[in-house]
Parts: sequence; structure tokens; C-alpha cells
Amino acid sequence: MGSAAGRRRWVRGWAALAAVIPLLGAVACSSGRNAPSGAQIRLTVADSKSTKHYVVEGALVPWMHCIEEGTGGRVGFDFFPAEQLGALADYPSLLRHGLVDVAYVPPAQFEGEMPLSEVHTLPGLFTDSVVASQVFARASKETEIAEVDYLHNGMRPLWGAMTVPSEIFTRGPVKSLADMAGMKLRGSGGTLQAVLDQFGVNTLTLPTTEVYQAIETGTADGTVMATASVASYSVDEVTRYATDGADLGTFWTSYAISAGTWDELPEDVRAVFDRCDEQAVENGAAATEAATEKARARFESEEFVFTPLPAADRQSLQHIYEGVASTWAEDKRGIGGPQVLSYIRDHLTRS
Repeated sequence: MGSAAGRRRWVRGWAALAAVIPLLGAVACSSGRNAPSGAQIRLTVADSKSTKHYVVEGALVPWMHCIEEGTGGRVGFDFFPAEQLGALADYPSLLRHGLVDVAYVPPAQFEGEMPLSEVHTLPGLFTDSVVASQVFARASKETEIAEVDYLHNGMRPLWGAMTVPSEIFTRGPVKSLADMAGMKLRGSGGTLQAVLDQFGVNTLTLPTTEVYQAIETGTADGTVMATASVASYSVDEVTRYATDGADLGTFWTSYAISAGTWDELPEDVRAVFDRCDEQAVENGAAATEAATEKARARFESEEFVFTPLPAADRQSLQHIYEGVASTWAEDKRGIGGPQVLSYIRDHLTRS
């Protein structure tokens, strides 16, 4: 009957189908952004983020327009934000079974299914979100990531935007690494947890949508997040302090297309997708940078306290980051981890 992991995937897949089928029946009367009536190819886009999110406004919507215009209206989109078509956790299954055509699939939320993409969460690997977006977008399509993380799961990578490196946002001040001992911090798990564990942090793995409530109720003392994401989810309302320059990893806000849908697209339409994907990477990076600067300026105007870590602590972190990266690559040796990490580092030095 197959492995236990395979059976769990089968059960999760059918659970996702059962949850979303009633919703798909209501597509025609939904408040989603409807495709042009004359479109020959109508694609459904599912997202957990709201229409006000900076990546949606600055990159996703322009990407849809780019494809509609580039195909002369042959392709149109029905857009369903804010988990209108199922929960974020179900998106890979929905893509795999062809129930949605395009979906928001952030690899950090699906480490078990997308093990190689976890490389982007390595603390200290990326420092510039614009360069990081360009490099990782290529890596997703040109390295082992494409086969292991995407094709194996019935989907193909499209484009994404990398956040600026994350910081620690807390209710109380964190002036040094020692101050984190005993704290309950929300993190994305994986490589970040390997770092936080060394400082006695109790790491909580929660989706970004639950961070506000966790801190407000005292379930968490704070979170490790990118500045723009803190603003997007109003986490600044329940925190008052943040580190500055900790570089605790990044988050790849990315979109994928069902492999079945992609295979059915005409070659000339695929070419338009490729061109619009590249533009979306640029737009997403620009939107991320702008949102970060805007959020930082607002936080500082509201007397939010950003505290640089001591030089000795930053040196300690860099040493830890190098060890975590080496361990990650070795753990993923059987599926191409060293090659992926080498590809990214090589392209970062060229940029």
C-alpha cells in the first residue's frame, strides 16, 4: 500500500479536494477578479494574502495584466485572495490535482515537500533583497530545486520576491543575544530554529496570520520576521522593540503553476509567461524594498526601538551561520543540496 509518508500525502490531498470543491462551484459568482469574457484560456489564481499586500499590488496584479496584454487577451485570470479558495496549507495539493492553476506557495511553509528551497532561509546567505530575488528566481528554475521541489509535487515555479533579512521583533528589549534566552519566539522552523536553539530560544512555528494573536495573548514574546511583513500583519501593534542587522534569514514570497496547466499552454503563451515572470521578479523586489522603507520609517516615527547587536554578537552569528549552511548542505547531499548552495553563492558573487 506504500509508505506511511505516501499515505499521509494521499489523505492530505483528498482532504484538500473535499474542502475546496464546494468553493469551486461558486467561482462564477465570487468576488474574485474575473478573467476577460473573451479569454480563450481562463486560469484560477489562489492566494492567502489580501489584495492590499505589497506583493499582490506591486507584482502579482501587474503580472496578470502583463500576461493578459502579452497574449492579446487569449489568457485571463480569476483571482481569489485571502484564502477564498481553500487554506494556504492546501495550495500544493490543489495545484497537484489541477483544482487551481496558479497559487501562492512560499517554500518556508512547506519544508517537508520543498526541502531544497529551504536554502533561501539560511541566515546570512542573502543581504540584498533585489539581488536575492533575481538569483533565487533563477535557482528555482535552473537547479535541482525545479525537479525535487516543484515537478515532483506536480507544479512548476513561476516567480517570487525575497524579503529583506529578518529581525527579531519583541514586546521587551533585546540588546544582545543573551537576552533571547528563555524567550518564546515565532520562527519559520528549519534553518532558523537551528540558530535560535543555540541561544536558548523556545521556537514556535506559526503561520504569519497567527503571529499577532500569539504575541497579544502572551503565547509568544515576539517573532522573527521581515520588517515589511511586520507591517503587513500589524505585528508592530503588539511589539515595540527590534534588532537591527541580525540578518536572520529571508522569506521567498513565490508563486507556482500546476504542471498539468503548464503542459497544456501553447508554446507562444509559455513564452509570454517567461517574459512576465522576469518582470514580476523585478516588480516584486521593488515593491518589497519600498514596503520595507515605508514600514521602517513609520515604526521609527512611532518611537519603535531598533537596537543594533554588539559587534561580538554579530561575529558570533556569522560563525553560527556558516556552520548551519554547511550542515544544511550535507544533510541534503542526496538530493542536490551542495550543488544548490554552490549555485546560489556563485551567482551572488557575480551580481
